[in-house]
Amino acid sequence: MASQKDLPPYSRPLRLLSLDGGGVRGLTELLILKTLMHRIQPQTKDRALPKPCDYFDVICGTSTGGLIAIMLGRLEMSVDECIAAYIELSKEIFPKEAIGQTSLWSKLQRFTSAYREKAWFSADRLKECLQRTIGDKLGKTETEQEFLSEDTKSILRAYESRLVPHIPCKIWEAGRATSAAPLYFEPISIGPLGSVFADGGMKNNNPVWVLYEEARNEWPDAEIACIVSIGTGKPETKQLGTGLQEVMESCVSIAAETEETARLFRSAHKALQGRYFRFNVEQGLQGIALDEWTHFDRMDAATQQYLTDIADDLGACAAILARYGAS
Repeated sequence: MASQKDLPPYSRPLRLLSLDGGGVRGLTELLILKTLMHRIQPQTKDRALPKPCDYFDVICGTSTGGLIAIMLGRLEMSVDECIAAYIELSKEIFPKEAIGQTSLWSKLQRFTSAYREKAWFSADRLKECLQRTIGDKLGKTETEQEFLSEDTKSILRAYESRLVPHIPCKIWEAGRATSAAPLYFEPISIGPLGSVFADGGMKNNNPVWVLYEEARNEWPDAEIACIVSIGTGKPETKQLGTGLQEVMESCVSIAAETEETARLFRSAHKALQGRYFRFNVEQGLQGIALDEWTHFDRMDAATQQYLTDIADDLGACAAILARYGAS
């Protein structure tokens, strides 16, 4: 899902942001972005931290990354505003009593529900939370405001495409679509023909290829200043089990794997060396389920340690982003 307020200008190189899926672990993406924004323009008493929408021309995300893209790009939130909204949203759509159910019986009940095409969490509650978030930012009367469009590749845009026609889609509908991860939330029908949308994590949990192709298709003459790709923590290695539960869990884990995509993209686009940045917490997030917001403290600690380790790369990335100024 691509999100930004206006068409990127042709007069300067494009700055692109890609955000992986990963449930509540999306908090780590925001923490990395906060430090990156601080490196662009250090916060002082007289100057607020810059917004990502002012330094990225296109923001793209899948699943939780899509929600963050909407908040940062379409709603033009600051990182701190987004973190506060994200934490509140996570706590409401994933009730505490329903998460962290690690017993064999609890897991089998969940997978049985999935087999019967019943989602684990309430899509209606998610819709209400999204509408409230939109209303808090844009005004209570703006909860039905349009996002913008879709195409056959299921890319929802907050700007007019020069290649595909606009189809009506509300901001909250875009949020529901990108959140409709298999097993977690039901798909949603959008548009006058009722096209069905679900989270793209099964194929594009790391959407960097989608973002790159979007930039090349929509603005073929524009140079790319940089591509920043942020993950939700490197996954733990899993072996395929023999039981139904083990096989299904392994399939979910494999579908969410994003590092191979990052490696292949880097290998295929060596010309972007020095302009392609991949940030993804190395250790400390393994084993945190997509709905376990009760581990936000653990995510914060792991991310802060990682940020110390990548200080030089953050500085290089910030320098490129700042070179062309705020939009």
